[in-house]
Amino acid sequence: MAIEIRNRKNDKKSYRVSVKDERGYYYRSKTFRILVDAKRYERLLKDRKDKGVLTLSAGARFMTSYNYFKEWLEYSSLEISEGWHNSKVYIVKTYILPIIGFMKIYEVKPFHISNVLAEMKEKGLSANYRKQAYAILRKAFKDAVEYYEFLEKSPVKKQDKPRLIKVESDFLKPNESYDLLGHCENHYTGSAIHLGLLVGLRISEIQALTWVQLILIKTRLL
Repeated sequence: MAIEIRNRKNDKKSYRVSVKDERGYYYRSKTFRILVDAKRYERLLKDRKDKGVLTLSAGARFMTSYNYFKEWLEYSSLEISEGWHNSKVYIVKTYILPIIGFMKIYEVKPFHISNVLAEMKEKGLSANYRKQAYAILRKAFKDAVEYYEFLEKSPVKKQDKPRLIKVESDFLKPNESYDLLGHCENHYTGSAIHLGLLVGLRISEIQALTWVQLILIKTRLL
């Protein structure tokens, strides 16, 4: 059926339109709250099918995921820092392309995306790192749909997004803080550790400090 009726809250219904082209690939599916709108969109898609219009652009029919990600990474490098770009390249080459690189971009399905993330989990990679890979996949395929217009819809689904497990922070007790200060008193990092304990700065904030930013007046830090 081209129109699927779905039940909503308060006994209301919605209508999802799904039509395949001659090759068996779906045009962009849409859901409507009014049946008349659903029938209008269904008629539009069936007219496309009758005219032989395929869901895939000419570029998408021949482009592999490897070639697409190569082009996409080159384009995205203009918008982000060099460090983040290098991280993206490493994740794509190490974990994503070994699984979907040989496939045509339109052949990638949601379960392939799940396989990429599952493989990363089996290798012991953290949820945060897998979340980065998910973000890369989501943005790459979103661009394939909206910018390059290679695809009708993205195979990356929200339910595949890795969930971060909240871990309660383990703070030093006062006596442990004094022991740490005594231990690093003559160490070159002693001043930084003392400052971190005193003010509560993060490690990244301490690393970013320069002596010019520190003003010491009568042993007080301003």
